[in-house]
Amino acid sequence: MNLDELKKNPKTQYLANEYERLCVQEIDVQKMVSSDSNMKDLAKEELDNLALQKQVLEEQMKAIEESEQTEEEFPNEI
Repeated sequence: MNLDELKKNPKTQYLANEYERLCVQEIDVQKMVSSDSNMKDLAKEELDNLALQKQVLEEQMKAIEESEQTEEEFPNEI
């Protein structure tokens, strides 16, 4: 998945920005765990939540890309 391309598309721009924000948040949580091992359980839960959110965004962006490809192949069909 190319985030730069997805950011250029108005239909996926918001989702790509959210995906990028979640990636940064994921890195921050991983840094927090490496600096404070007491936060491990909380961080695990947060990382699982972030992974789920990222998966949903990936699926939405993929669906949008697929629908656009269909529109390009058959632009006048309803």
